[in-house]
Amino acid sequence: MSKKSRKTSLFDAFRYASAGFINTAKSERSFRIELVLAVLAIIAAVILQLQPVEWVLIIIFIVIVLVLELINSALESFIDLTTPDIHPLAKYAKDATAAAVLVAAVGAAVGGSFLFVSAGLRLWGG
Repeated sequence: MSKKSRKTSLFDAFRYASAGFINTAKSERSFRIELVLAVLAIIAAVILQLQPVEWVLIIIFIVIVLVLELINSALESFIDLTTPDIHPLAKYAKDATAAAVLVAAVGAAVGGSFLFVSAGLRLWGG
């Protein structure tokens, strides 16, 4: 059986995915910033004693932003690999995926703000 047709083990799949996560964290400043903000959001959620449904929303916000950033980073790398010159379509693809991350991040910030303010008012009797 050739190496290409061999199925990847579950362990190898997790190893490759972990390597992708770690490599992106090492090479992409925006991903590191988003990870720090995710940790801060989780700390705030603990302090503000979010309800289960609020926790689910915060986790969804975090996951959407991080997943889009991973996709953006992968697409940018692929474009750089295939198009060494600056091409208008390559620029469009990079800008569009960056915009997707921005839209998700702004949405997560707005949604998270509503959740945190509401939880703070509930917790501290406002």
